[in-house]
Amino acid sequence: FRSIDSGYPEYTDIGVFEISASAPPAAVNEVIARIEAQLRRMANEPLTNEELQDAKASIAGALELHQESVIDLAQELSDGLALDYYMPIDQYIARIQAVTAADVQRVATAYLNPSKALIVVLPGQP
Repeated sequence: FRSIDSGYPEYTDIGVFEISASAPPAAVNEVIARIEAQLRRMANEPLTNEELQDAKASIAGALELHQESVIDLAQELSDGLALDYYMPIDQYIARIQAVTAADVQRVATAYLNPSKALIVVLPGQP
């Protein structure tokens, strides 16, 4: 596939986790199957230490990059205060660093069930 991304909109009343991918039409079913397999793997096997550390570094790096512009800082602060979830970056990163492979596996088991996923395929040009 060409690209893949994941994220979670920070709603206060519902939880949403999204995965998006870009792939040629002929590869769509394979991409969906690989994503579902990875979600099942996260629920059934703990992450390796390397995978866990890579994820933590990626999250911390993205947060730090998001702090570089005044507009991003203002958006983060206003959203956090309006939705009552603001946390200073050093505290947030400390909480991310405290996450264990068992935590990830527990959450994946509870919330990342491929059979409950809403899958949307948008047509594109081949």
